[in-house]
Amino acid sequence: MVSRREAHDTRMKTKRATPSKSLALNFTAAGEVPEWIEVLPAGPKIIGRDGRFWIIDDPHEIIRRSEAEGALHVDYEHASEIKAPQGEPSPAAGWIDKLEVRDGAIWAHVEWTPKAKQMVADREYRFISPTFYFDSASLRIISLISVALTNRPNLSMTALNSRGEDEQQQQEKTTMDKEALKA
Repeated sequence: MVSRREAHDTRMKTKRATPSKSLALNFTAAGEVPEWIEVLPAGPKIIGRDGRFWIIDDPHEIIRRSEAEGALHVDYEHASEIKAPQGEPSPAAGWIDKLEVRDGAIWAHVEWTPKAKQMVADREYRFISPTFYFDSASLRIISLISVALTNRPNLSMTALNSRGEDEQQQQEKTTMDKEALKA
């Protein structure tokens, strides 16, 4: 376990990154909100749309250090990093209570607030974006700080919800069925 002093010393030698994430799909049915979300893609090298890159060579160590930091939260559009330092509100959208590695990627179990859950269900937000500490010399990710709901992601990961593909596929099937009946 990492002591608070060791965590503080590590932060003093590291930089904070607030990349946006581009994602895939994490919904099972319209209106459902995932309890587990991908918060960091599999490494070893992850590259953002903006060209920045970082190294993930030990996702289990990232989890260990992140959990040592205390409670991780989900906010809206990185408000904890952008608005809170200005004295503006930065409400939580959810709380991360568990992290795990899945095929090299880091996933988080989220307890959503009612407001955020409704916003995700209504597809007002489709993606997430992590904020993390990384070593400026090696570019290795050290620990997560927070995760934000966003619609402008930088990293490729699993989306929180679909674009309505189910509705589109149903419409295409109905159209095809009508054309088959005409034939």
